[in-house]
Amino acid sequence: MAGTGGTTGMHKFAVPSPASRRAVEAAIRAVAPVQARTEQSCEYRFDIARGTERVVVKQYSNGTLFLQSASPSGSLMADLVEAI
Repeated sequence: MAGTGGTTGMHKFAVPSPASRRAVEAAIRAVAPVQARTEQSCEYRFDIARGTERVVVKQYSNGTLFLQSASPSGSLMADLVEAI
């Protein structure tokens, strides 16, 4: 999967196929418990927290996947990026 990011609090990936999006969703759910929310133009939006770290994951219908941390990126973000 093509991705951008690094040590910043945001990562962006291209997940073009529906099968790949389902696999990524399952991988994200396996990392940590998620709180699912609905958002326009998103197949899913997850709010994920571990300790003081919080990450929002958005899978858009066009295949773009965003991960954004409200705090400095830590082990949760690293685990999510590795799972993808």
